[in-house]
Amino acid sequence: MIDRWFPSSRLCSACGALREKMSLNVREWVCACGAAHDRDVNAARNILAAGLAER
Repeated sequence: MIDRWFPSSRLCSACGALREKMSLNVREWVCACGAAHDRDVNAARNILAAGLAER
């Protein structure tokens, strides 16, 4: 189980950079590494990776 406050939608699933602030109406964003993210898909990738890492 991952922490309730894990920043899954603000964490780049490509490079791991954390975006400090992002309002909830932002649905797509581009990381400094150049990776373009859909917020929900990015969060799902990060939650899966965090869950698998806890095994």
